[in-house]
Amino acid sequence: MKLLTTTLTVSFILLVSVAVRAQDWVKYLEKPDVAIEIAEWNAIDKRIDKNHDLIVFKYTNLSDRQLVLKFNREQDYSNSGTSNSDNEFVLVLEPHQTVSYFDDSRNKMFYIFKKDNNGWIKDVLTDFRLTDLTIE
Repeated sequence: MKLLTTTLTVSFILLVSVAVRAQDWVKYLEKPDVAIEIAEWNAIDKRIDKNHDLIVFKYTNLSDRQLVLKFNREQDYSNSGTSNSDNEFVLVLEPHQTVSYFDDSRNKMFYIFKKDNNGWIKDVLTDFRLTDLTIE
């Protein structure tokens, strides 16, 4: 019984934590068929002493049909100027599907490095833009 109570308590805490974070999403772009939202996320990995702030993305298909999003991205950093993405990002969204950083945290389509809180990486994100967005 104690294990069940502990498991339920931990599950409740995780659920509340995720719910609070979900409220932090801010609309970046909204078109009739698609919404793109962003949030700031602190990515910590104590095993490798990583403590980075990221801008994370959530993409939502608002339509009843499959969509293909294609776009590029530009980032401005404090010390190194503007950085353009090497490739075009392509994302297929099923009708009413939402995908975010939390579904695929290794894909750079879902995040931008903002800042290293340990101070090892000196560049800090000052601005970013999604460019050449097409919706098919």
